[in-house]
Amino acid sequence: MVGGRKYRDEEGELNHRSLPDPDEAEWLNREYGDLEMGEEEAKGSFSLFHIVVMVLLFAFPVFMLMGVLQALVQPTPEFLEESQALQEDPWVRDLQSAVVRVSTVQSGVFGLARGQGTGFNVSPDGTIITNRHVVEGAGAVFVAFEDYGTHRASEPEYFPDENVDVVLLDIEGENFPSVEAELRPSLPAGEKVLVVGNPLGYRWVATEGEVADQMSVEGLSEPLMQIRAPIYRGSSGSPVFDRDGIAVGVVFAVVERGGERYGLAISLKELERFDPSF
Repeated sequence: MVGGRKYRDEEGELNHRSLPDPDEAEWLNREYGDLEMGEEEAKGSFSLFHIVVMVLLFAFPVFMLMGVLQALVQPTPEFLEESQALQEDPWVRDLQSAVVRVSTVQSGVFGLARGQGTGFNVSPDGTIITNRHVVEGAGAVFVAFEDYGTHRASEPEYFPDENVDVVLLDIEGENFPSVEAELRPSLPAGEKVLVVGNPLGYRWVATEGEVADQMSVEGLSEPLMQIRAPIYRGSSGSPVFDRDGIAVGVVFAVVERGGERYGLAISLKELERFDPSF
């Protein structure tokens, strides 16, 4: 499946880890073939290219062995166990189906550089909300649903104010799973929330949390929501759902306060300033 791997393998074991997906790699190469070097550029980098290939060929078995050993000794993060339990609820599964993995592709000296984050679809026609910093500067952006494949996104629609770390992406198609989003004020402290994202390379992880506090920031009309939940690298662009399953915010950063780690989420109400019809 191009969109990602299921949470359980055939033996019923946890299988959250974001492993390389050959089908997706083939799709990216086919769709993004314009990144191949021109003839003259290829001739000029012939020696360097072969040196890099030889180094990688020798290093690959070592990296593979290290990865296997690490997987054997590394404990499963607790949030995966929580996510597995939450997925038993059809309500959570419905929300999860509209969350996407956002992949960016950029041409570099050694080929393609890739980045990843999270996003969520708010329209059956394919309107994705994610973070500005996830896609900014990318040569191409792709979004992958868990069960609805991978799609190349249009040019990002940036908002004029760079303080609003939110961007809209469009994809071609119809009948995509979507969630309801509302331009509500930031949730107050104590409100329970659900966050779905792709932290630390794991895919479509659902975790419960709560709004610990609000944080006023110059330039924003709504205070940021400081969320107590497992939020890590890869969580950028994750939707924040209220107790009714309405997307009301989007995660964009983490902060440490008093020895605790919190996620920071921006209220979707900020978008009202730029697009009242959203």
